[in-house]
Amino acid sequence: MVKKICLVGAPHSGKTALLERYIYNRWHAEYLPTMAPKVTRSVATFPMPERIQEIQMQMMVWDFPQVDKAAQRVGARLRGASGVLALVRPGDDVVGDLGRLRAWIHDHEPAAAVLGVLSHFDEANLSEAHLAQLESQLAPRGIQLVSTSAKTGQGVRAAFLRLGEAVVRSSPI
Repeated sequence: MVKKICLVGAPHSGKTALLERYIYNRWHAEYLPTMAPKVTRSVATFPMPERIQEIQMQMMVWDFPQVDKAAQRVGARLRGASGVLALVRPGDDVVGDLGRLRAWIHDHEPAAAVLGVLSHFDEANLSEAHLAQLESQLAPRGIQLVSTSAKTGQGVRAAFLRLGEAVVRSSPI
């Protein structure tokens, strides 16, 4: 099974850092903006006892320079994506930012599974209660949230695997 997975978010949201941590298990302190789309291949195995013993999925992960509602060119690159990690940094309007990103994604690829990613979690001073509140506000919008830190590796693998499982479950075999 080969699936297209995309990472989208504003500049400095941590898209490339998340991908580097997941694929190569490395992190760089310096910020290097992504100037052009980058495609990286990864293979993941998902146990699916209700279907067959397990499914191996080749993920072609696309890292885009930025998401801008006016940038139709970037939106067009979402076509054919089975899953999208929508990255936001902790801030004043996580719920609104993820809601807008999800709407933008579904304007271009309505069938894609979307997972909200709260990046730079190690830098945020969020309590468990605040995180639970964010999750409860996003749930009615159909957005699941995963907290990640590319710097520490926290939640990175879980984010990709959670999205991969959603993609596998929605794909006919």
